[in-house]
Amino acid sequence: WMNTLLPSVLDVLLSPNVDSPANIDAKKMYISNNNLYVEKNKELARLRSNEKVKMEQNKAYEETKLKDKEIAEEKMLKEQMEEQRMKLEVEDEKLAAEEKVNAQSALTAEPDLDCKEELVSIRFRSPDSLIARRFLASAKLSEILIFLQSKGYRKDGFQLFSAWPKRDLCTLDPGVSLLSLKLNQETLTIKKNP
Repeated sequence: WMNTLLPSVLDVLLSPNVDSPANIDAKKMYISNNNLYVEKNKELARLRSNEKVKMEQNKAYEETKLKDKEIAEEKMLKEQMEEQRMKLEVEDEKLAAEEKVNAQSALTAEPDLDCKEELVSIRFRSPDSLIARRFLASAKLSEILIFLQSKGYRKDGFQLFSAWPKRDLCTLDPGVSLLSLKLNQETLTIKKNP
Protein backbone atom coordinates (compact mmCIF):
# COMPACT_ATOMS: atom_id res chain seq x y z
CA TRP A 1 0.00 0.00 0.00
CA MET A 2 2.98 2.30 0.57
CA ASN A 3 3.90 1.94 -3.10
CA THR A 4 0.58 3.48 -4.08
CA LEU A 5 0.46 6.13 -1.37
CA LEU A 6 3.73 7.92 -2.17
CA PRO A 7 2.99 8.47 -5.88
CA SER A 8 -0.46 9.80 -4.95
CA VAL A 9 1.03 12.31 -2.48
CA LEU A 10 3.58 13.42 -5.07
CA ASP A 11 0.86 13.82 -7.68
CA VAL A 12 -1.19 16.06 -5.32
CA LEU A 13 1.83 18.21 -4.59
CA LEU A 14 2.94 18.55 -8.22
CA SER A 15 -0.50 18.92 -9.77
CA PRO A 16 -2.81 21.01 -7.59
CA ASN A 17 -6.56 20.67 -7.92
CA VAL A 18 -7.51 23.71 -9.95
CA ASP A 19 -11.21 23.05 -9.39
CA SER A 20 -10.84 23.72 -5.63
CA PRO A 21 -12.57 26.98 -4.61
CA ALA A 22 -9.90 27.69 -1.93
CA ASN A 23 -7.96 30.30 -3.96
CA ILE A 24 -9.62 31.43 -7.20
CA ASP A 25 -6.82 33.88 -8.09
CA ALA A 26 -4.22 31.14 -7.80
CA LYS A 27 -6.38 28.90 -10.02
CA LYS A 28 -6.60 31.57 -12.73
CA MET A 29 -2.86 32.25 -12.59
CA TYR A 30 -2.04 28.52 -12.65
CA ILE A 31 -4.15 28.01 -15.76
CA SER A 32 -3.33 31.22 -17.65
CA ASN A 33 0.36 31.78 -16.78
CA ASN A 34 1.98 28.81 -15.08
CA ASN A 35 5.45 30.44 -15.04
CA LEU A 36 4.08 33.44 -13.17
CA TYR A 37 2.32 31.05 -10.77
CA VAL A 38 5.61 29.22 -10.07
CA GLU A 39 7.50 32.52 -9.64
CA LYS A 40 4.82 33.84 -7.31
CA ASN A 41 5.01 30.69 -5.17
CA LYS A 42 8.80 30.92 -5.07
CA GLU A 43 8.51 34.54 -3.95
CA LEU A 44 5.99 33.58 -1.23
CA ALA A 45 8.30 30.77 -0.09
CA ARG A 46 11.24 33.22 0.03
CA LEU A 47 9.15 35.75 2.02
CA ARG A 48 8.08 33.05 4.46
CA SER A 49 11.72 31.98 4.81
CA ASN A 50 12.78 35.60 5.36
CA GLU A 51 9.99 36.05 7.90
CA LYS A 52 11.17 32.92 9.72
CA VAL A 53 14.77 34.20 9.74
CA LYS A 54 13.55 37.59 10.97
CA MET A 55 11.57 35.93 13.78
CA GLU A 56 14.62 33.88 14.78
CA GLN A 57 16.79 36.99 14.73
CA ASN A 58 14.23 38.89 16.85
CA LYS A 59 14.11 36.01 19.30
CA ALA A 60 17.92 35.90 19.49
CA TYR A 61 17.99 39.69 19.91
CA GLU A 62 15.47 39.56 22.77
CA GLU A 63 17.40 36.73 24.46
CA THR A 64 20.66 38.68 24.12
CA LYS A 65 18.98 41.83 25.39
CA LEU A 66 17.67 39.93 28.42
CA LYS A 67 21.10 38.39 29.05
CA ASP A 68 22.77 41.80 28.72
CA LYS A 69 20.26 43.22 31.20
CA GLU A 70 21.02 40.39 33.65
CA ILE A 71 24.77 40.99 33.23
CA ALA A 72 24.32 44.73 33.78
CA GLU A 73 22.20 44.11 36.90
CA GLU A 74 24.79 41.63 38.22
CA LYS A 75 27.58 44.14 37.54
CA MET A 76 25.61 46.88 39.30
CA LEU A 77 25.00 44.59 42.28
CA LYS A 78 28.72 43.75 42.46
CA GLU A 79 29.59 47.45 42.29
CA GLN A 80 27.10 48.22 45.07
CA MET A 81 28.50 45.40 47.19
CA GLU A 82 32.08 46.62 46.57
CA GLU A 83 31.03 50.18 47.43
CA GLN A 84 29.39 48.92 50.63
CA ARG A 85 32.48 46.86 51.49
CA MET A 86 34.73 49.88 50.94
CA LYS A 87 32.44 52.06 53.06
CA LEU A 88 32.54 49.49 55.88
CA GLU A 89 36.31 49.26 55.53
CA VAL A 90 36.66 53.04 55.84
CA GLU A 91 34.36 53.06 58.87
CA ASP A 92 36.35 50.19 60.39
CA GLU A 93 39.65 52.01 59.80
CA LYS A 94 38.18 55.14 61.37
CA LEU A 95 37.01 53.14 64.39
CA ALA A 96 40.45 51.48 64.65
CA ALA A 97 42.13 54.90 64.58
CA GLU A 98 39.77 56.16 67.31
CA GLU A 99 40.49 53.08 69.44
CA LYS A 100 44.24 53.62 68.97
CA VAL A 101 44.03 57.32 69.96
CA ASN A 102 41.86 56.49 72.98
CA ALA A 103 44.29 53.78 74.06
CA GLN A 104 47.26 56.13 73.64
CA SER A 105 45.59 58.71 75.85
CA ALA A 106 44.59 56.09 78.47
CA LEU A 107 48.05 54.47 78.56
CA THR A 108 50.25 55.37 81.53
CA ALA A 109 53.79 56.47 80.76
CA GLU A 110 56.49 53.84 80.66
CA PRO A 111 58.27 53.84 84.03
CA ASP A 112 61.97 54.77 84.15
CA LEU A 113 64.57 52.15 84.96
CA ASP A 114 65.50 53.98 88.17
CA CYS A 115 61.89 53.93 89.37
CA LYS A 116 61.56 53.11 93.08
CA GLU A 117 58.76 50.57 92.44
CA GLU A 118 59.20 47.02 91.19
CA LEU A 119 59.17 46.76 87.37
CA VAL A 120 58.44 44.02 84.87
CA SER A 121 59.91 43.99 81.37
CA ILE A 122 57.86 42.34 78.69
CA ARG A 123 58.61 41.65 75.04
CA PHE A 124 55.75 41.34 72.57
CA ARG A 125 56.42 39.19 69.52
CA SER A 126 54.22 39.27 66.43
CA PRO A 127 54.93 37.81 62.97
CA ASP A 128 56.28 41.18 61.80
CA SER A 129 57.72 42.89 64.89
CA LEU A 130 59.22 42.64 68.35
CA ILE A 131 58.30 45.34 70.90
CA ALA A 132 59.70 45.69 74.42
CA ARG A 133 58.25 47.78 77.26
CA ARG A 134 58.48 48.17 81.02
CA PHE A 135 55.45 48.19 83.29
CA LEU A 136 55.00 48.59 87.00
CA ALA A 137 54.68 45.14 88.59
CA SER A 138 51.55 46.39 90.33
CA ALA A 139 49.97 47.36 86.96
CA LYS A 140 46.95 45.43 85.84
CA LEU A 141 46.75 43.15 82.83
CA SER A 142 44.46 45.76 81.29
CA GLU A 143 47.54 48.05 81.01
CA ILE A 144 49.19 45.53 78.64
CA LEU A 145 46.00 45.29 76.59
CA ILE A 146 45.74 49.09 76.39
CA PHE A 147 49.42 49.25 75.35
CA LEU A 148 48.78 46.82 72.50
CA GLN A 149 45.70 48.79 71.43
CA SER A 150 47.87 51.91 71.36
CA LYS A 151 50.09 50.06 68.88
CA GLY A 152 47.13 49.45 66.57
CA TYR A 153 45.94 46.04 67.74
CA ARG A 154 42.16 46.10 67.78
CA LYS A 155 40.22 45.31 70.91
CA ASP A 156 38.99 41.72 70.48
CA GLY A 157 41.18 41.55 67.34
CA PHE A 158 44.08 39.58 68.80
CA GLN A 159 45.14 36.88 71.21
CA LEU A 160 48.09 37.26 73.57
CA PHE A 161 49.87 34.07 74.60
CA SER A 162 52.31 33.58 77.44
CA ALA A 163 55.16 31.12 76.92
CA TRP A 164 54.76 28.95 80.02
CA PRO A 165 52.17 27.94 80.89
CA LYS A 166 50.75 28.70 77.48
CA ARG A 167 47.53 30.62 77.93
CA ASP A 168 45.66 33.42 76.17
CA LEU A 169 45.98 36.41 78.49
CA CYS A 170 43.06 38.13 76.74
CA THR A 171 40.74 35.57 78.31
CA LEU A 172 41.91 36.35 81.85
CA ASP A 173 40.54 38.95 84.23
CA PRO A 174 42.00 42.30 83.10
CA GLY A 175 42.11 43.46 86.74
CA VAL A 176 44.73 40.92 87.80
CA SER A 177 48.23 42.32 88.47
CA LEU A 178 51.23 41.58 86.29
CA LEU A 179 53.17 40.44 89.34
CA SER A 180 50.56 37.78 90.17
CA LEU A 181 50.73 36.57 86.57
CA LYS A 182 54.55 36.22 86.94
CA LEU A 183 55.19 38.02 83.65
CA ASN A 184 58.61 39.56 84.42
CA GLN A 185 61.13 39.08 81.57
CA GLU A 186 58.41 37.30 79.60
CA THR A 187 58.03 37.18 75.81
CA LEU A 188 54.37 37.24 74.89
CA THR A 189 53.20 36.18 71.43
CA ILE A 190 50.59 38.25 69.64
CA LYS A 191 48.30 36.45 67.24
CA LYS A 192 45.76 38.43 65.23
CA ASN A 193 42.29 36.98 65.04
CA PRO A 194 41.12 36.08 61.53
